Amino acid sequence: MPPPEVKGIVDKLALRVAKNGSEFAQLILEHEQNNPKFNFLRFEDDPYRPYYLKQLAAAEEGADAAEADAPEEEAAPVEAAKVM
Repeated sequence: MPPPEVKGIVDKLALRVAKNGSEFAQLILEHEQNNPKFNFLRFEDDPYRPYYLKQLAAAEEGADAAEADAPEEEAAPVEAAKVM
C-alpha cells in the first residue's frame, strides 16, 4: 500500500484514466516526468504499480457497470430547419 500522499494520487489518477482513457495517463506521465510520486506510471517494477493497476481495473469495472446500469436515453426529435 502506498503512503497516503501517493495513494491519493494513484486513486484519483486511476479514476480519471478509467474515464478518459490511457492517453490521459500518457499526458500525465509526460507532464510529471520528473516527479517521483508518479514513478508507478513510469516503471513496471515500481512497488506501487500493482496497487495502481488494481485501482485502475476496479475503476474500469465500475465505469462499465455504471454504463450498463444507466437507462438508455431516447433521442429528441429533430425539427426541420426553416429555409428562407
